[in-house]
Amino acid sequence: MKKQYIVVAALMIISGAAGWFLSSINWSTGTPEINDKVLAVINDSVITEDDFLTQMKLRGGKNAGQYHDIKQKQVLLEYLINQKLLMSKALQSGTDQDPLVQKIYQQTVIDKFLEAGLNDELTKINVTTAEVERYFEEHKNSYNRPARRRGAIIFKKTSDDMTNANKQALKDELLAVKQAAIQLPSHQTHFGELARIHSDDRASMYQGGVIGWLIESPNRAYKWPQAVTDTLFSLSENGALSDIVETDKGYYLVRLVGAENTKETEFKLIASGIKQKILSDKQAAAKKAFLAEIQANAHIEINEALLQSINPINPEPKDDSNQPPAMPVQAGVQP
Repeated sequence: MKKQYIVVAALMIISGAAGWFLSSINWSTGTPEINDKVLAVINDSVITEDDFLTQMKLRGGKNAGQYHDIKQKQVLLEYLINQKLLMSKALQSGTDQDPLVQKIYQQTVIDKFLEAGLNDELTKINVTTAEVERYFEEHKNSYNRPARRRGAIIFKKTSDDMTNANKQALKDELLAVKQAAIQLPSHQTHFGELARIHSDDRASMYQGGVIGWLIESPNRAYKWPQAVTDTLFSLSENGALSDIVETDKGYYLVRLVGAENTKETEFKLIASGIKQKILSDKQAAAKKAFLAEIQANAHIEINEALLQSINPINPEPKDDSNQPPAMPVQAGVQP
């Protein structure tokens, strides 16, 4: 742990000073001396007036009142001297050869190369209003809020050891419940007390059988059988009742509590987001092409057999295929 702390501390020192030493410090040859341009001499290197001015700009020098006091200048100079000394000691100790330091260094060089060779091209990429409008028209359905239904159920559980007579008795009970539901006040579109008395679904029986809002989408999964959700979306009027729905878990009576049809999203509400997506896609394509050109001019060989033989260093993922779907949230709708 102590060794790791030393490496990280040295890495922070090198990272903080690297840009300065590479771009803003003029390294002298021979024995340096103080002159009208050299502010300080530290062993075999110097800090020039230009070096100091550069650091002033980077450290708030453009703000009113900064570095008017000699003490502020002294503090900055002491910091720069210490950076020089620490960098020298770090290099002497071989810290710059540490694998972690080398990794950070390499990534910094790569980022700088990409900035010089690619970022200028990326800034030239633009997205027109016509492109945004065309993308919206081509993907309009994906931006619309899908239709959704709020349903209520009464569930009667069955088991494999039930006799046909017992199963028929459950069906008859649900048919009687359906007739009773028809007699409920027209403003009441759930099952009310009927659910508490007759339903085996404990999650909904005390809420009039209401199971919340379900979204019509192939990417949504709910805990209820597909036949139940399909039946709910087949009902068209609030308060409408289904026939008995048979599933391998039992029998369901389904009622439509409320319905909302697909709602179109206005273009102006998402235009900026679409523009940003198109821009990101164009920039990603430009970077891919940039890297492809570099690869095309390089000699690359891959040992496929060795690649295949490398064992993973982590365990295999658990098999969740037998796990039930996650419980819906937010009034019956999964996020």
